[in-house]
Amino acid sequence: MKKIGVLLLCALLAASVMTACQNGGKDGNSSQTSSAASSAQTSSAPASSAEETSSQATSSQETSPSSEPDKVYESGADYTLEITEMEPAGIDGVSVSMTVPVMGGAAAQKYGVSGEITRQVNGTVQEVIADSGYHSGTLTLESEAPYYSEKLLSIVMTVDYTAEGMAYPVHTVKTVNFLLGESGFSDFASAIEDNDAFREALTANNGSDVDDETLLSGISEACVYFTETGVGIAVPVPHAVGDVVRIVIPYSQTEGFRTDDPAWNSFQ
Repeated sequence: MKKIGVLLLCALLAASVMTACQNGGKDGNSSQTSSAASSAQTSSAPASSAEETSSQATSSQETSPSSEPDKVYESGADYTLEITEMEPAGIDGVSVSMTVPVMGGAAAQKYGVSGEITRQVNGTVQEVIADSGYHSGTLTLESEAPYYSEKLLSIVMTVDYTAEGMAYPVHTVKTVNFLLGESGFSDFASAIEDNDAFREALTANNGSDVDDETLLSGISEACVYFTETGVGIAVPVPHAVGDVVRIVIPYSQTEGFRTDDPAWNSFQ
């Protein structure tokens, strides 16, 4: 009996040890699995966050409006040019709305051009009003800058003016060319020699409905401006055929009538 009792006790102890080992193994595996899952979640969280951040950045780049690009030159003069609305100065009796090119950046102070641009635009408004003989009405001036570099800023102003009693509205184009760093201006007479080469190039590029004879009759009052592809000529013509004709002559066709005006230095 004692032997049987001892055998039973040993058997019970062995069974108990085996059960404990099995349970311990299962708990250990469960703990390791849980720990691995938690670790995987933790390690994937930053990746997800990075993806979201990258996605947000891409979305921001796609939806943000493009800004005016800076122009940076070898001379170190960098500036931006923005066409903005501005109130005229010293204009009484006429309702005036106008846009003016405003220079920003390092070159704005260096060249001091912004104030001079405003003076030129105001002067153009006053000139048009004075020449019309009417001192009331509505005038609109729209500016554009078809060419600007470290040496040259070319501005074209389109003016429309109407007043009660006028036979027809005034529509004209005025230009101003700033030689940056040289405190100078280029006008038609200084920049272009009115010779046969010029007249031939002008008529050869006349794509308007105005005949060549009428076009050439307005040369003495023409304005000059510069573009990326050629020199622009704004020629006044009779109201019946459109008031103004604008023609661009490619730079490759300008050698025969260029003067020694420094404005041409940008277009070798």
